[in-house]
Formats: sequence, structure tokens, C-alpha cells
Amino acid sequence: MYLFQKSESFIRTVEGFEQLGDNPTPYTLRGGGENKSDAEAIHASRPDVDQQEDENSNEPITLDVDA
Repeated sequence: MYLFQKSESFIRTVEGFEQLGDNPTPYTLRGGGENKSDAEAIHASRPDVDQQEDENSNEPITLDVDA
């Protein structure tokens, strides 16, 4: 079993989020402040089928809400 030791050197700030490691996933990001609230509102306003498709995919998440 491999246990990951969290180190400050693995944490960086990206588009207002703190990211652990190199891959932006819902499990490696925290914070986001206003960007996160905006992103959640945009996602919630999309059709249910599109939301479900995004949530079931393994694509990197977008940190730039304006994109």
C-alpha cells in the first residue's frame, strides 16, 4: 500500500484554487472562493444530461470560469 505524504512543495495556487499535485480533480483542489461559486452556478444551470455526462467523465476540470 502506498501512502501519500502531503508536503507544502506539492501544493500550488492555480486560478484561485489550492491544488495538490499536478492533476486538477475535485479531489485535489480546495478553495476557489468566488470562482468556485461561479463555476457551480454555471454547472447547475446546464441541462441535467450535460451535467451528468461531465460528472461521469474523467476529463480534467476547467479552472478558468471565463473559458
